[in-house]
Amino acid sequence: MSFNRTWGNRYSFLVFFLSTIFIISPSPSLASEDWRHSSGSSNSERYSKLNQINKENIQNLEIDWNFYSDQISLSNTVQASPIFTGKFLINVTIGGEVVAIDPLSGDLVWRTQLTSPVGRRGLTFDDLDQPLIYVATGKGIVSLDEDTGDISKIYKTGKSLLAPILTTNQLTVATLNDGIKAFNRYSGKQIWHFSLEDKSENPSNYTPRIWSGFSFDAELNIYYVVTGNPGGLIGINRTKPDLSVSLIAVSGDTGELLWYYQHIEHDLWDFDLVGPPIITSFKELNNGKKIVIALSKTGEVIVLDAKNGQSVYKDSISKIEVQNSEIKGEISAKYQKIISTPEPFSRMKIEIDQDFNHLDDKNKKYVLKKIRHSKSGIYLPPSLNHDVITYGLHGGAEWPGGSLNLSSPENIALVIPFNNDPWIMRVHYKNSIYLGIWEIAAYLKSYPTIFNYLYEKFTSKSINLEASENGIISSPWAQSPKLSELTNAIFSKIPLVRSKNRLYNEKCSSCHGNARQGIYQTERDGDLFYPPLTGITLTQKYLLADTKEEFKWLHEDVKVSLDFTETEYKELFDYFNKYDERLYKFGLLTPKAHWQLLIDSDGFPATTPPWGGLASINLKDGKLRWKVPFGVRKTTDGKFIANGDKNFGGVLSTASDIIFAGGTPDEMVRAFDGQTGKIIWERKLPYAASAPPISYFYKGCQYVVFNATGGRFHGFIKTGDATVALKLDSCVNLD
Repeated sequence: MSFNRTWGNRYSFLVFFLSTIFIISPSPSLASEDWRHSSGSSNSERYSKLNQINKENIQNLEIDWNFYSDQISLSNTVQASPIFTGKFLINVTIGGEVVAIDPLSGDLVWRTQLTSPVGRRGLTFDDLDQPLIYVATGKGIVSLDEDTGDISKIYKTGKSLLAPILTTNQLTVATLNDGIKAFNRYSGKQIWHFSLEDKSENPSNYTPRIWSGFSFDAELNIYYVVTGNPGGLIGINRTKPDLSVSLIAVSGDTGELLWYYQHIEHDLWDFDLVGPPIITSFKELNNGKKIVIALSKTGEVIVLDAKNGQSVYKDSISKIEVQNSEIKGEISAKYQKIISTPEPFSRMKIEIDQDFNHLDDKNKKYVLKKIRHSKSGIYLPPSLNHDVITYGLHGGAEWPGGSLNLSSPENIALVIPFNNDPWIMRVHYKNSIYLGIWEIAAYLKSYPTIFNYLYEKFTSKSINLEASENGIISSPWAQSPKLSELTNAIFSKIPLVRSKNRLYNEKCSSCHGNARQGIYQTERDGDLFYPPLTGITLTQKYLLADTKEEFKWLHEDVKVSLDFTETEYKELFDYFNKYDERLYKFGLLTPKAHWQLLIDSDGFPATTPPWGGLASINLKDGKLRWKVPFGVRKTTDGKFIANGDKNFGGVLSTASDIIFAGGTPDEMVRAFDGQTGKIIWERKLPYAASAPPISYFYKGCQYVVFNATGGRFHGFIKTGDATVALKLDSCVNLD
C-alpha cells in the first residue's frame, strides 16, 4: 500500500470514529470501508462488517443518488457488482464501458470504452504497486488507472466473465472455455495453465465452461472454481470422464489439480454449479479448518473441506440409481448424487397431479395440453418419446450465488436466493442438413456483408442486418427471424431433403417450417411453440395425432384453416412416415434438445407459487433456519398474483444481521431480518436489480449500492442502466 493511501485510510478512520460518536448510534464496526472485489473479497463471502445501518434505523434508509449511463439495450444487463476503491465507485455499463463514479454525489468521474463483454460478472481493485482496476473482457484482462481510466496493461488471457484474482506476483483468471491461467502481474508472461480441454485419443469439442464462480484462499494458496454443462442437453459426442458440473481446487503455485467434486455425472439437464465458491471457517464446523461451499441448480448445498475436498457432514452424500437414456448412442450415468445435509433449499420434482390445481379451468386445460406427453422426476433423462418438466434451468440457485451471514460468529448462516421457475425440456429429431446450414449461416452473421449478400440472393429480399440481431444465436434455444429465413431458403433448393408435399406446403410449413424444424420462443419472449415434425413417426409422440379428431384437437387454437378431409389427413400422415424413413435411412436425423418456459395462458409460471424465495441455512448443523417467498408478482394493472417470484439479483449480508436482496420483476429491493427472514424494509428502483448489492463506508456514512439494469427474461418489465446508492437520511457526510 502506498504512503498516501495509508494516511488516507487513517484519515478516513478518524472521520469514521468521530461520526460514530457525534452523529449515529449505535456505532459501525471498525471495518474496512473498501469493497475491492465484486464478491467482497477473493473468498466470496459477500459479507459487510459495517453496521451503521441496523434494524433500529433501517426505516430511514433512502435513495441518496442515482447514476445513469445513458446507454440502452433491449436484452443486455449488468450482472457484475460494482467495487469501491476507497476513492471511487467503479462499475461497468451495458454498453461495454468501465466508469468511475463519485461515491458521495453519484457524478461521473471518467468512462473508458472497452470491447464487450466487459466485467460480465465481476471487477477487482488492487493497489500493491499502483492503484489499478482489473476487468475481464472478451479478449483478456485489462487494467485501468484508478484516477484516469487509462489502460495500463492488457493481459492476453482469453475470454473471461469473472473477476480476476491478484496476489503479490500473480494475476490469475478463470477463462470461459480454456480453464484457469496464472500470469506474472508485471511481465504478463503466463506462469501456468490448468486446462479443462479434452486430451483423449478421440477428443470431443466439449470443454466444461467456467462462467459463474471463481474464488481464492490466500492461506491455503488454492483457487476454487465451479463449472457448468459442457455443451448441450444430449451428451452423445462427449468424452468421459470430464470435469463438468464440478467444484475444482487448483494449486496456486503450480496450477496442479488438487481435488475435485463432481456433483452431476454426464449432465443432461444444464444443472450447473453456480455462484463463486464461498470460503470460510469457524470452530463449530470441521474442527475449525477451512471449508468451501458451492451451490447447485438442484437446490443442494455442497460443503467440503477446503484442503482435501471431503464432505464435512458425516454420511451426507449418497447415490441413487437413475433411469437410463433411451436415445441411441447416449450413455447416461447410472447413478447421481443426493445431498441430505445441508437440507435442500428448493425442490426439483414437479407433481403433475398437484402443482396445477391452483389454476382456473381455462388455464389448467391450457397447461395440461402443453404437457400432454410429459413426465416429471428426479434426474429423468431427455427423451424423444416424452418431455421432461422440472425446476431446471432457472431452478435452485442462480448465477449470483449466496452470501454468509457472519453477524453471529458461533452460528454462521448461509443465505441463498433461489428459484422454483418451471421449465419443459424437449427433445426432437432435427434434419442434419438443415442444422448444418443453420450453423454455417449463424457463423456468417459475424460477417454482415457476406450474410446480406446470401440473404438477398436466396430470399430475393433486401436486408440491412442490424447490429442488434448479431449474436442472438449465441444461446442454443434462441431464434433469429432473418437467420431462419435464409436457412429455409437455402434448404428449399436442395432436392433430396426439401418438402414436396402440397398439403404440407400449403397448410403447415408457415408454422412448422420448410424443413419441419419447428419454431419456439426464447426465455425472453414466452412459450410460443410449433413443434418440429421431423421424425415424429419414429417416436411415441405421434400417437396423440394419429387420427383426424385428435389432430383437430391439437390445433383447435390455431387461427389458420386446417379443414382436412380423412383422405387428406391420411395423405399428410403417409408423407410424414415416408419422409421420416428416408431421413433415417440416410442418417440425416439428429436428436436436439432445448429448454422452454412452462407458463400458463396468462404468461405466469404454471406451477403453484412461490416461484422464488430466500433461504437461510445454519451451517453448524445444516438445518434450514427459515425460507420465505421473495418478490411479489402482479399484473401490469397492479392485480396481485403471487408471493414469491423468479429472481436474479443476489444478496448481501451485513454485521447488523440484515440481508439485502434484489432482482425480482417487481423492481423492489428488500431488507430481511437475518434471524427470521421477515421483511423489514423495501424500496422500488428504476429497474430491477441485476447483481448482488455491495456496501461501503465513506465520509461518515454507510452506503448500500445496487446495479439496476432490469431482467433479460420473460416476466421482467423493462431494462435500463442505473446504479442506485442508498444511505440513512439521518447520516450527514463529513468533509
